[in-house]
Amino acid sequence: MVETQLEMQRNGEWVRMFAGRSKNHKLTKLAPGTDYVLRVRDINHVGPGPFSAPCTFTTHRPPMSALLAPAVTLDADDIASVALAACGGAGSGMDSDIELQCRQSTSRPREEKVAVRLAGGDGSTVCTVSNEFSTLHYGSEAVVLIGPLSPGTTYEFRARRRNGSELGIFSPASMLTVAAESESEAEEVAAGPTVVASTARGTVVPQGFWVLASVLAVVLAIVVYALLQKQGQQ
Repeated sequence: MVETQLEMQRNGEWVRMFAGRSKNHKLTKLAPGTDYVLRVRDINHVGPGPFSAPCTFTTHRPPMSALLAPAVTLDADDIASVALAACGGAGSGMDSDIELQCRQSTSRPREEKVAVRLAGGDGSTVCTVSNEFSTLHYGSEAVVLIGPLSPGTTYEFRARRRNGSELGIFSPASMLTVAAESESEAEEVAAGPTVVASTARGTVVPQGFWVLASVLAVVLAIVVYALLQKQGQQ
């Protein structure tokens, strides 16, 4: 009669998990994402045989849940503020980082360079944004500042959890539209600043005024001369 013994390694020691005639045994209550080491041997009327080579397997880690849509706001300088902590959702306490992606969502997308930095941080990095999603941040749950962004452009932001090579599900995208410049603002930018010259006595009179005044003075002198000539003839 042959009996099979199954042992599992726990805290550096081998612990018997099963002994019997069956060649199959179901292990229960295993921790997710954990490595386990097993070995087996047969025992007959002569005695126990040698243990097999250790066999290692890893239990599945539960899938990372999808995040909530990032909270995005825009300041007066057209710099977007993305709060990643707000999109934690279920499973936010897992040992993982957050990846933030962005893309343009306009009829005429164009590639642009934007500065990316953490709120309260010193340095920044330059990233490229186009009509395809690209990663702007990969790290902790923080507030990420992006911009300045282009006027008249709509952007989409989405996030997901990452644990090494394991990738979570992307969150729904948050939309952000930067207002277009008004016509007056565009004209000011095109024409440049207006300069007004002034002196201590007041604003300088435009040069055309003096030309007109000179012409009127000449005409007045001619009229006066003609009147004096006419009176002399009488």
